[in-house]
Amino acid sequence: MSLFSKRLTILSVAVVFSAAVFAAEQGDVGYEPTAENLAARQWFQDAKFGMFVHWGIFSVYPKYGWNYVADKVTFDEWATYFPKLNPVKFG
Repeated sequence: MSLFSKRLTILSVAVVFSAAVFAAEQGDVGYEPTAENLAARQWFQDAKFGMFVHWGIFSVYPKYGWNYVADKVTFDEWATYFPKLNPVKFG
């Protein structure tokens, strides 16, 4: 895939994502949160605390985070890290 194709793909994804966000903000998606959901959102805002923890196979890569992309790790090499991901150890 050429650099131009990669950039065009990224731009296309960004445009589609932006359109989806805009539509959601406009209420065009038909989603109506329940009273329970709204109360939970309010509690979360009032508590003034929030954390998003995301982990996956890249968390067991010997270097930090997404560096495997810069290292151009092949899928076969990358697959050797799957058995090392043990959710019990991340509890």
